[in-house]
Amino acid sequence: MLAGAAAVVLALLAGLLVWLTSQDGDGGGDGRDSAAFQRDRKPFVEALVDLAAARGLHYKDTAAVGITERDFTVTQSGAVFGSIGDGVEKLDKDVLRIGGKTYTRWKKGRDYEWADGERKDPDSPGRWTIGSPGESYTLDPVMAQYLRPTELALKLFDALDQLGPEQLPDPSDPDLPALTVGGVPALRADTSAGRIVVSKNKPYRVLRLEPYDLRQQIKDQLKPREEGEPTPTVAPRLTTGPLKDGDSEGMELAPIPEDQADTMYAGLEKYAEQLKDAVDDGVDFTLDGSGKLDCGRSGCSVRQKFTGKLSTEAKTRITGGTVFATLSATISIDGQPAGGCTVPSRAFPITGNGSVSGALSCSAPEAGPVFAAADAKAKAQAEQQARASGGRATVRFYSRADTLIDARALAVGEVDRIIDQVRRERRDGTCAVGANAGVRPSAARLTGGQSTHAYHVLAGKKAPAPKASCFELTEIGGGKLKTPAGLVYGPMKGGEGHRIFHVGAHAGESVKKGKKEHSIFTGRSSPLELVDEAWRKRGAPEPNDPGAYVVPMGRTVGSGGQKSIRVIVKPGTTEVISAYPVE
Repeated sequence: MLAGAAAVVLALLAGLLVWLTSQDGDGGGDGRDSAAFQRDRKPFVEALVDLAAARGLHYKDTAAVGITERDFTVTQSGAVFGSIGDGVEKLDKDVLRIGGKTYTRWKKGRDYEWADGERKDPDSPGRWTIGSPGESYTLDPVMAQYLRPTELALKLFDALDQLGPEQLPDPSDPDLPALTVGGVPALRADTSAGRIVVSKNKPYRVLRLEPYDLRQQIKDQLKPREEGEPTPTVAPRLTTGPLKDGDSEGMELAPIPEDQADTMYAGLEKYAEQLKDAVDDGVDFTLDGSGKLDCGRSGCSVRQKFTGKLSTEAKTRITGGTVFATLSATISIDGQPAGGCTVPSRAFPITGNGSVSGALSCSAPEAGPVFAAADAKAKAQAEQQARASGGRATVRFYSRADTLIDARALAVGEVDRIIDQVRRERRDGTCAVGANAGVRPSAARLTGGQSTHAYHVLAGKKAPAPKASCFELTEIGGGKLKTPAGLVYGPMKGGEGHRIFHVGAHAGESVKKGKKEHSIFTGRSSPLELVDEAWRKRGAPEPNDPGAYVVPMGRTVGSGGQKSIRVIVKPGTTEVISAYPVE
């Protein structure tokens, strides 16, 4: 499911904004309720609201070692696409993460990717692959740094909310050190998620997110100071956000607004369409030496036997007990190109030890005229030699087929489903988030389909009209949101986040693997709508747990084929603890 999580986190944003801004007057004498603090806080809050409402987010950064450059765009559904390189053009790669899988390809293809071992265009990109040896260990941690716009905004909101007076810059302070990013005057705030850099003037935008330079901090602490000069403050420890466990030396951030969304989705859709030829490198094929090639005036036919072995990762990635294999053959006759043929992917069963075997055949009618010409040429040469020698002469010519067998990364129909999901996300309408003052939305609405985006409207500005299909969450105080079915989602204890995030993790790629309760919702409805539907259909609770309900849905609601939803609430209330698909 591409975009259910996007709808969830956008709904949460509205509630969290209510939660955060409702605390502005609860300073208790610590200065948080002062006009000065709110003034200093405003550029950062409005910049993060803009980030959360963006259709996508463009990241550009360099690894801490200063070599690897990365350029990625992330949609609200969590799809990621872009490139990664180390300054050597022939080693640069395109990357696409969609549907829970990460694909890569060489920006300039390799000869071995063609059946005859020769690229037709030296500048054309290679084929999309998944499961290259060791790639998941090196690439997965990198991709985890690039969060959806709303997800990043919420983490930065949490970090920003820990700051009090004297920890935010005064935009009107004439002695404030000058700071610019790409020529844009900027402000910065040092938080537990890193240094948040936003534009100094309206419209406020997030510009960068930076880690702290420990060496520079040490130098600043040891630097001799004049009498009365304050000791430099020590930046907070990185405890949250994408920089915490990442290797970035700083991320340039560019939220993608509504009027640029079509361009973003056009690029994503183009990549998705190319996945029909994506290859799974986790299946290692060996070709049988007894392959067969038959050529005549009607063309050539190729038959190739093979065996294959699945890697450990491929065994967990490939489901359904089958491998989809495809054959490509390039034919030459008497040294002349004679065309080729391909076989659309065919399913072959996987044996108990992770092996696969079979044979594939294809025909190339266009090789017929080449064979006829070579045959006529050889016949004429033989006759000429026979006349010259007065005896018998034989002239031979040879046909050759170079074959390549690959495992398709996606089964038949999967690519079409991915493309459809991207298109739905691209065209889904806007749902409004109204506001009664400043950035305090009174309600959040999200689309009932695959995705959404929100406009967080400041006071005095008109919100676009919500669509009839919008699913409304009502803010009831304390950061809690109430659904149409009466379920209540609220903050988790200990500052661990929000229950909508907990349920929303089951909407897509951020869900943890390995436990039955870490299943993923699927289908056209958002997880909140599915859980609301389940709540309305619920019967009696489980015998030993008065707060747990397993509700049959009568259709598939989980990516693993689950047809029921388990909803857990605090006993005697409608406050949600968790919800996820189950068998």
